[in-house]
Amino acid sequence: MKRNFKMITLLALVLILAMPTLVFAHGMHVHLEGNTVSAEYDGGGFPENAEVKLFDKDDNEIGSGNLDSEGNYTFDSSLKVAKASVSDGMGHKGTATPDAKEINIPKVPVVIGVFVVIVGIFYFSNKKKKAA
Repeated sequence: MKRNFKMITLLALVLILAMPTLVFAHGMHVHLEGNTVSAEYDGGGFPENAEVKLFDKDDNEIGSGNLDSEGNYTFDSSLKVAKASVSDGMGHKGTATPDAKEINIPKVPVVIGVFVVIVGIFYFSNKKKKAA
């Protein structure tokens, strides 16, 4: 039984360590500052030619275009943009508002926390089986 626990723990560890590349591969950071929308993938690089849509305060589309090779789109400063969304057509999407503040959640502590919970579940379920 101890060998099974070790194998399950090892498998969980391998899956958890592989998870950051799987889970965080589809993130895109979008910023709206002044009359410029900029976007960048989590792992670096720019979503060249990604579609940009601009919205007013009532969520009506008031403009659209595509990002350039450096991940930027500049629009007419007379537009009253309340929100901008970017989509590269491959599942990477992001939205920004002029007053948005980016919150970065540290990835390593989250992965370690998930691993601890999984190990705890297996440990206590095996302990109950041994007691029965």
